[in-house]
Amino acid sequence: MASNARVVASVSFLLALLCVQAAAQTNFDFYALGLLWPGSVCKKTAGCCKTQFAPSPVADFFVTGLYTYSANGPVSKCPGAPFSQQLLQTILSDLWNYWQVIKCPSHPDNVINFWTAVWSNYGTCTGMDEVTYFTTAVNQRKNFDVLNKLSQYQIAPNDMFYRTQVVVDALRWAYGVKTLLFCSNDVDGKVQLQEVFICLNKITYQPIDCPASWTQQCPERFIFHSFNVNMLGSASPMEGLLGHDSA
Repeated sequence: MASNARVVASVSFLLALLCVQAAAQTNFDFYALGLLWPGSVCKKTAGCCKTQFAPSPVADFFVTGLYTYSANGPVSKCPGAPFSQQLLQTILSDLWNYWQVIKCPSHPDNVINFWTAVWSNYGTCTGMDEVTYFTTAVNQRKNFDVLNKLSQYQIAPNDMFYRTQVVVDALRWAYGVKTLLFCSNDVDGKVQLQEVFICLNKITYQPIDCPASWTQQCPERFIFHSFNVNMLGSASPMEGLLGHDSA
């Protein structure tokens, strides 16, 4: 009888866990994939830095997050497992390529703190486990390949000004949907492209129109700054970066 009771308890626990995961998946309406242009970091006052011993990132858009949204706004801070950097060992190569933190001053904790925050605030709301969440976000970054798509419309990071509507239209032609651009000021006070958001169906990951209420966060035109890894400044050691859990 005791054995049967343990089995029933185990099954009940698993069913409850599945219900929690299902609830997390249904409590949001869509994803917003955030893609940062690293050249915008280098052109801010503090500049951009590389973490010592870490592989150089790609000279391309970085992931900032796969964000969960409902019609009412962001869905965040859901109950879930705490972040564990050890779980990401098998996908570190992709994370170093596409999900680095290059702000200055560089510190080994910068990237771990960022990954922790993204997981704690949004990853826990997806119903995915940690590895699946980060893998999915990176795979979608590769899938959409924004820099390559823009180049097909003669839009490139060349320190030149581009009209916001031209870039928005190019992305609509590329993906068939409305995306969102976010701009910031560079060290000279000029407006620069900082981030692109692509909204995705939460089941199929196909692009969908971002909400009509999401207005472009750029003025009429902006600079698309250049970027290459040689622009990254000196770094601090990465000693102990993956030697302990944040949990």
